[in-house]
Amino acid sequence: MYWVRACVMILGMTLAAGHLGAQVVRLRITDAASDAPLPNATITAIGERMQWRSDSTGRVVVAVRRPGANIFTIRRLGFDEITTTLEVPERDTLNVHVIMHAAARTLDTVTVNAVPVVARLSDFERRRQQKGGGTFITRAEIENNPPIQTADLLRRVSSVDVRQKGMQTVVVSRRGPVSVLVTPDMCVMPLGRDGLILGPNYNLNDIPANEIYGIEVYPGPADIPVEFRNSLPNGNCGLIMVWTRSSR
Repeated sequence: MYWVRACVMILGMTLAAGHLGAQVVRLRITDAASDAPLPNATITAIGERMQWRSDSTGRVVVAVRRPGANIFTIRRLGFDEITTTLEVPERDTLNVHVIMHAAARTLDTVTVNAVPVVARLSDFERRRQQKGGGTFITRAEIENNPPIQTADLLRRVSSVDVRQKGMQTVVVSRRGPVSVLVTPDMCVMPLGRDGLILGPNYNLNDIPANEIYGIEVYPGPADIPVEFRNSLPNGNCGLIMVWTRSSR
């Protein structure tokens, strides 16, 4: 995680008197080369439906609904994208200095037909080629049949059902036992992103389909790869693991 420490420096925490009952992240975004502020950088957070943009001073205030670990993505044209997890204090403010590095320029001297796979995505490809107990949705399949919502991708998988739980879209295993603790009559499948198991309140539709590299769907506990089992609080209902194209 050295690259995260090099790009994001937590400056400290101060009480947010104007945001009682909410958690606030104040970001200052600058250019690594010149230390100049970077306006018009976009900030998104998993589980939040809003998108924020830095002002002319490179600053932006983000209010999040949940304290604790929140995954943020910072993007700006011409700079390397940053995705990092920040521990947001409950009813408090976290001040963060984000240092962005200019993206390296590439020359169109060689045409390569193969799709490059970064290190963490190579495990996805290995499991897909081994054809174990899971169902795999690839980037090519997503582009050939784009969904209206991300959860629509799972409607094509015969071993699961996509349902509504209140205002939230959930994916239910047809193979696992009923999970009374999660939902009285549905075996709701845990959701993961880039190898990290997310909390029960995360919605699959909060991950944009255009950011997804691939999805692994394991409808029952016997299908789940050993590398995911130790981090699952309850694997009886299987697992959905989403891999984004920004995975490292």
